[in-house]
Amino acid sequence: MNSKDRILAALNLKTPDKIPTFEWFIDTQVAEILTGHRDPIDIVEALDIDGINIRPDYDSRQVDAESFADEWGAVRKHTGDSIPAIVKNPIQDMQQLDDYVFPDVDASARFDLMARAQARFGDTRAIILNLRDGFSDMRDILGYENALMELVAAPDRFRKLLNRAVDYNLALARRAKREFGIEIVATTDDIATDFGLLMRPETYFEVIGPAFQRVMQGYKDLGLHIIKHCDGNCSDVIDFWIDSGIDCLDPIRACLGLTSDLETCRSSLIFGVWEIFPSVPWLAVKWFAGKADNRYRQSILLSLYRLSASTGRIVCDDMTRIG
Repeated sequence: MNSKDRILAALNLKTPDKIPTFEWFIDTQVAEILTGHRDPIDIVEALDIDGINIRPDYDSRQVDAESFADEWGAVRKHTGDSIPAIVKNPIQDMQQLDDYVFPDVDASARFDLMARAQARFGDTRAIILNLRDGFSDMRDILGYENALMELVAAPDRFRKLLNRAVDYNLALARRAKREFGIEIVATTDDIATDFGLLMRPETYFEVIGPAFQRVMQGYKDLGLHIIKHCDGNCSDVIDFWIDSGIDCLDPIRACLGLTSDLETCRSSLIFGVWEIFPSVPWLAVKWFAGKADNRYRQSILLSLYRLSASTGRIVCDDMTRIG
């Protein structure tokens, strides 16, 4: 069983030969210390990670020594974190939502990294397309404050742009499926804090929920396995997400209030747990194995390495002891 087989077995709720791994975001500074490489493809190969998580490529232009503007119209700043922070959102005037133009799905360089990964790995490692399921695009285009205000004050206007974001992500997925035969998509839209959703559950289900269902169904129609990521306490929407078609939920946080045997959860889903220990300046990755008579099926079969930019250390439980 190779790396790709291992991840696909997990997503199909079968037991692989060992726990598969992939990294959400690779901090190149830390990875270079560990492997001597800065290219994510070389890093994945050097660390022998089972999958590579790839976002579409977007052109940028330098604004100053620390900042750049991307194709979305956002200005981002390098802060030392692995993900540059948005310091200026594309839309400042909410009356201009209808005029916003998304980046070109068919730009020739849109999937350059994916093409290189496929050329290197072929069918030996899983290539995971990292897209969105709606809200993160709204946050990046409008900014957190304006996105949450529009959600409540102008839901129809919010919904219109949200549906365009869904259409855009589905178009990216169709192209990646057509050109590269991708089998896995991951969405990394955070909509919660440790205390609950960023909005009332009723607002989520009324405004965001239908778009979420549509994008998930679109990914499923393409034959894709779906890994859904959301930090924080998203317990109000987990059942809805499962019913919408996700195959894997990441992470399960202590703030969800789930018991170790996960009796409060649904069946037929792969899940993982990471916990950030306040007394320890690095991430430890933990996994629970459910029992057949619980609402979650047996075997948690997908795990994550996390490269800590603050310490450069990887701390991981002995996965082989999980039965």
